[in-house]
Amino acid sequence: MRYEEIPKEQLIDALAETHRRLREMESRLDQFKEEVRWLEDSLKKRTRELNERVKELDCLYGVSKLLENPDATLEELLRRASDILPKALQYPDIAYARILLRGKEYRTLNYRETPWRQSCRIVSRGRDIGRLEVGYLQEMPMKDEGPFLKEERSLIEAVSKRLAEIAEFKEAAGDVARFMGRLDDLRPNPSAEKP
Repeated sequence: MRYEEIPKEQLIDALAETHRRLREMESRLDQFKEEVRWLEDSLKKRTRELNERVKELDCLYGVSKLLENPDATLEELLRRASDILPKALQYPDIAYARILLRGKEYRTLNYRETPWRQSCRIVSRGRDIGRLEVGYLQEMPMKDEGPFLKEERSLIEAVSKRLAEIAEFKEAAGDVARFMGRLDDLRPNPSAEKP
């Protein structure tokens, strides 16, 4: 059958059906585009969150690795820990850290007291031995806990526990060294007994 032989009503119906199907396909395409935008946004958000977790894990690893230098004093370790902490926060360029431990203070060079901070107790054997504080030098957007993410709160708590362990380890190592020194003093010196 040739085009000219098709009744006009049939052509109008076919054209209307084609138009309806085209609108339906456009609607599906719009839905698909919206889903793709949502997936892209979700992927970007998840990527940002994972990057934050990587920074936090790097921080915990860095603090844990501090003990690999057995000759470092507790003061040196705490100074290094205070420098590592700001790098794990969302805005490391304007972040600071301060560790108060047994009456001594260790802090980043940029430290100054601000209202945008978060702190956690450092507890050893059930007793408070200090405090860990991190903060921002300027006001930042509000998140889960002020300008901080809830994961950053978990990080601060984990680092506080690790700092307590480091303090206990270094103090125990010092006690052992002093004990060994006393033992050496008590041992008879064979070279001193020879005439």
